[in-house]
Amino acid sequence: IGSLKDYLLIAEDRIYLEHHTPQPDGSWRLEEISDPGRVVNLAAINCTFQVSDAYEDVEFPDELERSTA
Repeated sequence: IGSLKDYLLIAEDRIYLEHHTPQPDGSWRLEEISDPGRVVNLAAINCTFQVSDAYEDVEFPDELERSTA
């Protein structure tokens, strides 16, 4: 898809994002992000957010185990 400018995958079981962006030579650049304080910029849609915002109110499996122990 020639018009695709950003492709973002967000893991549901841990803090982990894959941000894919097209390069001028037709390849794709992969940026792996696991820092909750990191800021992600999706320039194509003029959107900037902190990784922790994507996980607001998410409880990960290991957190659930600790809260029920």
